[in-house]
Amino acid sequence: MGILDSEHISDNLDRIVPARKELHDVMKGKISSALVVDKDNLLSFITECTFGDDILIKYIDLADCKEGDYEHIANALSSPQFDGWEGIMFDNIDLIPDISDKEYLEELVRFALKREVDFPFTGNPSLDFSSLLIGAKCRQYPDYLKGKSLQTIIINI
Repeated sequence: MGILDSEHISDNLDRIVPARKELHDVMKGKISSALVVDKDNLLSFITECTFGDDILIKYIDLADCKEGDYEHIANALSSPQFDGWEGIMFDNIDLIPDISDKEYLEELVRFALKREVDFPFTGNPSLDFSSLLIGAKCRQYPDYLKGKSLQTIIINI
């Protein structure tokens, strides 16, 4: 459901606008990661991938992952072509399909939100999440993050 599909456009905007501002403020600070819990799926992360003309954010929708995609994501994030990108936005972190890569994808999200300095990818250089803008979105807080150490500010919509 998008914000324009609702009978309560004004109510939804009152929820989205402050959350959107907080998301941008948290991510731009590069001190904490932002985790948006959006039970009604009102905030489109694709549109949030613009922080200005000079800042590039990599968008990864984890609900669309298929077998072998973890390796593709690892290659993309650790390749020289990733140079110039300043951040990553993980969408649907609670909707990762039940595939063989699921545990690896969950670990990737957890360590990104933790802002891990030296996250190893098999066969690829490690990635320093602490130097990136990191955001994630879910409809409900995932079990795989419960009780884990994160460097994250949770934004509830």
